Amino acid sequence: MSKNLTFAEMSALDQINKNINFFVSNNLQNLSKNYNVGEATLVRLVKKRGFSSLKEMQISYAKKIDIENLFGNSDNNQNTKIINDVANFEVFSIIQTSECINIKDINKTAELLINSNKRLFFGIENSQLSATFLANNLQKIGLNCSVYQSVHGAITELNFLNKEDSIILIFSSSGETKECIEVAKIAHEMNLRYIWIGSEFASKKSEYLQMANIKIFHSYHKNEILRFPNISSSSGQLFISNLLFNIVINNKDGTSDILTKSNTMVKGWNS
Repeated sequence: MSKNLTFAEMSALDQINKNINFFVSNNLQNLSKNYNVGEATLVRLVKKRGFSSLKEMQISYAKKIDIENLFGNSDNNQNTKIINDVANFEVFSIIQTSECINIKDINKTAELLINSNKRLFFGIENSQLSATFLANNLQKIGLNCSVYQSVHGAITELNFLNKEDSIILIFSSSGETKECIEVAKIAHEMNLRYIWIGSEFASKKSEYLQMANIKIFHSYHKNEILRFPNISSSSGQLFISNLLFNIVINNKDGTSDILTKSNTMVKGWNS
């Protein structure tokens, strides 16, 4: 994400993305000269992108080259090509999502999920699958959740929520789903806390999604933008749901031990 970057930093980042091979194979001095920015600017860019050093950022970007190369490895068999495309789009989305998410926002969301008394999840079609996945898993560890893809049901429950003990998660990859925008609008007007989980390429047209207390973004491969359903977008969204669930498990007292005991009991029953 380019948020909080200066003009010089954004210019450097744009040049990096246009020629990743050059970026990963040159030192700080050469990069500074080629991008026409100061070395200090590049160092700040590295830090803002969440890396501890230039070398760490270069290693991360080198992985992007390896992933992109996967898309050219296919024979002429159509079914084989489909298998390769589906696998590669999903892998790409998960790795890119892991790099673009803000860990502070993820941790804060997990904290709210643990400490809230009421949790409402909303999504339409593919996004509803990610919302249901997270809600169902949280239910298993004793956190009561409601999940809707009906605006009517969501609006009804919103009227029973209050800011002090409730949290709302709205799943909309595009940022244009009218039902999700309506839920965000009502939540905002009622002064309720809500979180938007969408794509880093999502539309910024909805002021109500933009005003969410927390925004968490996943990624997808741009070559797949015309596909329906979008394979990699769903994978990125599910990755965030899975990530949130695992952080909740790790931070909620006693949950990990109870799950270990439960898994042992299930294995015993199945054997």
